[in-house]
Amino acid sequence: MSNVRDRIKAIKQDIRESVGKEKAVIAVSGGIDSSVCALLSNEVIPDQLFSVYIRTGFNLDKEERNLVKLFKKQGIRLKILKREKEYFNELRNIKDSWKRRYTFGVISLKNIKKYAESIGASVLINGVNKNDKEISNIVNSSKQRAKEVKEVLGLKLVEPIADIYKGGVKKIALNIGLKEIINKQHIPGPALVIRISGKITREKLKLLKEINEFTDSQVNEKYWQFFPFLLDERLDNKFLIILRAVTSKDGGFSAEVKYDLKLLNKLAMGILKKYPKVGRVLFDISPKPPVTIEFM
Repeated sequence: MSNVRDRIKAIKQDIRESVGKEKAVIAVSGGIDSSVCALLSNEVIPDQLFSVYIRTGFNLDKEERNLVKLFKKQGIRLKILKREKEYFNELRNIKDSWKRRYTFGVISLKNIKKYAESIGASVLINGVNKNDKEISNIVNSSKQRAKEVKEVLGLKLVEPIADIYKGGVKKIALNIGLKEIINKQHIPGPALVIRISGKITREKLKLLKEINEFTDSQVNEKYWQFFPFLLDERLDNKFLIILRAVTSKDGGFSAEVKYDLKLLNKLAMGILKKYPKVGRVLFDISPKPPVTIEFM
């Protein structure tokens, strides 16, 4: 645990030195990464930190409720931007998952830029971890990303946990009192945007949200990550749902998953019974590597 405390101390020092006397904005999602960065930043630059949550329409409704409750408890100020229509209209016709993920990021950066300008912030604190960074580096290097943020937003980019895998971030969260979010099911930055194939429709989004809430209520902490993916293939005019389970220590690699067949059968039967628009439930057992955890 002493190593964790040393890491926390180093992160705080990095934030303090990187931000200096400037105002900093951090976009939070309710996930463990951005929450850890926000809490540690708030401990060293409380008067300079401005947290913002963008309501994109692609997060689970409970994420916002839990985030507001957590930040109120921790004494972190939070601004909520309502941008559901903007995100939906921009993303609805993009079928390629990589392009959709990129466009989601562009829209988010535009909104962050407007908010940063409104409060006079010159620093962007980004809660990206090493797992996210490895995926992003397929497209852009860290230096290139920092350059783009500076050029597009006019903001200095600070990434306090970019060299820490998800497992390490969880250890930090436990140490700083964020136990309640350690074992919550992980929602990626682009949220459900990358868990729907084909054209995005309100019908698909509503259905996936409901199924996600259902699986979360049944799975809890059994798997490191467990989520549904809506496949844009139809059988008898009904959707296919793929359930993916991941067992991992840090998210860098997925270990062999020991499936609870009784639970999987319960989930499949529950989904088919509760959601008549679903025609079949499939299970993805692909390991990482060679595939990614998300369907990218």
